[in-house]
Amino acid sequence: MKIKFTFALLSLFILASCGSSQQVISNDGQVYTVKGKKVYKNDVEVTDSMTASEKSNVFNTIDKREKAEKELKEQQEKLEKEQRRLEKAQKEAKEKQEQLEKEIKEKARARENYLDAKKDLADERKTYERRLKKGKLSPNDIEDWEVKFKKLEKKIIDLERDYNRLK
Repeated sequence: MKIKFTFALLSLFILASCGSSQQVISNDGQVYTVKGKKVYKNDVEVTDSMTASEKSNVFNTIDKREKAEKELKEQQEKLEKEQRRLEKAQKEAKEKQEQLEKEIKEKARARENYLDAKKDLADERKTYERRLKKGKLSPNDIEDWEVKFKKLEKKIIDLERDYNRLK
């Protein structure tokens, strides 16, 4: 992109510096400087001494060069516009990819939290059953365990809802 911009800037600078006078090399190797409608050779005006075909050759060469420079400039502008469009599309794709990655991480985290809560409930129930079997729980302890189970079940329901919302 910097190279293209530098090339375009250089082209414009060259065009601006040559705007008042242009040099043309004829087919026979003569170097002419054209300022407006006057043709100079070695800083001497030779417009009147040139034949009509020589004049038309010089001016046609200038016209061709200007047309080529104009086409080059238009192509350069098209390329720069396409470059900007592609960069914008690439940026949007990158942002979309980052958003998708973020959503995937959130889903994985929600799923992991849900599975951990289910495992915690299963472990707590196992501990409760083992202690109950051994007779190590008082009626107050049983009530406390029931409250604990209710809290864990509510947590599981909330986490499951969050996980399903992200699907």
